Amino acid sequence: MDTLSCSRRSANEFLGALALSRDKNFPLRTAHIARHRGDIPVSASLQAVHPVLGARDVADLVRFYETLGFVVVFQDDLKNPKYGVIQRGEVQLHIQWADAEQWAYPIDRPAFRFLVSDVDAIFEEFRESGAVRPDTSDGSPWAVPADTPWGTREFHLRDPSRNSLQFYRPL
Repeated sequence: MDTLSCSRRSANEFLGALALSRDKNFPLRTAHIARHRGDIPVSASLQAVHPVLGARDVADLVRFYETLGFVVVFQDDLKNPKYGVIQRGEVQLHIQWADAEQWAYPIDRPAFRFLVSDVDAIFEEFRESGAVRPDTSDGSPWAVPADTPWGTREFHLRDPSRNSLQFYRPL
């Protein structure tokens, strides 16, 4: 089997598991199967994950995410925040100030993948808001929506703290 077939198969298996995970009974079935097999002691299911993005300037990063349609749900200080929480729909991100020493490798920032219902529509929304610019696409081959070899349609951009944001949907 060639590499492309293998990666497509892996992507399809992943996307199939992702679709299955949207079934609200999936976590319960998964926990039941694991307990039944005795592999993993499970006492509770995970409910959500809230990534904490590092920021040199929390207020600046909050303003950027507001152009992406997020709203502020918490800030520890209105004038000079060191920690904030933003939300769009069910997606919540936390933003925390990071000291200059933590930026020793500025290109080694985390990537966050957002599953979206319509890649092209959200790209257009972000473009109209001014969030999609040459400095936010950073020369990425996925600077505009495109179909990928791994079976998704996606685009990427970077926030002002250089965190990678990837917006995608399965084909």
